[in-house]
Order: sequence, then structure tokens, then C-alpha cells
Amino acid sequence: MKKPLLLSLFVLCSFAGFSQLGISYHQSQLSFFGVNYQTGERFLTEFRVNTNTLIEDLSPELVLHYQFIKKESHEVYAGIGGRFQIDEGMVIPLGFNLYPFDKKQFGFHTEVAAIIGENNVFRGSWGIRYIFKK
Repeated sequence: MKKPLLLSLFVLCSFAGFSQLGISYHQSQLSFFGVNYQTGERFLTEFRVNTNTLIEDLSPELVLHYQFIKKESHEVYAGIGGRFQIDEGMVIPLGFNLYPFDKKQFGFHTEVAAIIGENNVFRGSWGIRYIFKK
């Protein structure tokens, strides 16, 4: 029993050694909070959920971003994903992250996204991002 548990912990720790966890808040008419997980150099997966709404109206999103410009002080990304429940459909974001401080953990971002589905929505947002660097 202990061996599989230790092996699982080792695999999780070694996988986490090559990844970064972050959080973000996007302010707009359709505001949302995100938790992102970067594995590798340019791919980032983000789970998002809208804010300022009733619990039963929460609409989760799952998006995969590709950072096609990745510098120390800024990043430009595009992605694809899905949104569920209210305004559900395919999400196609295009965004910019800016890290202006010496420690590159805290930054600002802006994003536009097309939500294509039952209701076609063009969403724009701006906000903050924090990366839990090792």
C-alpha cells in the first residue's frame, strides 16, 4: 500500500517540477477568475469560472493557450477552449500579459475572446495575473 502511494507522490512531484501554477482575475461585463497551469515552455491550460453571479449560474471554461511571443517582460497568446452552461460554446481568446516589475510573478493582462455557440459573444477583459514561481 505504501509503495504505490510513494510512487504516485514522486510522479506528481516530478511533474510539478516542470510546471508553474498561476491565478488570474479578468474584469469585464463577463468577469471571471482563472487558475492556470503551465507545462512546458509555451503551453498553458486555464480553468475559468465567471464571477459576480448566482452559484447556479456559474459557467466554467477550459482553455488551452499557446504563447507565441514569450519574453521575460511580456507574453502574447492565442488559444482555444470551451465554455459550459450560460453562453456555452467554443472560446477563442487572444491576449497579452505584461510583467513590469523586477520579480516577474505579478503582472497585468488584457484579452479579447470570441465565444461561438448558441449566442455569439465578443468579450474583452483586463486584469491581474500572479504566477507561483519556484
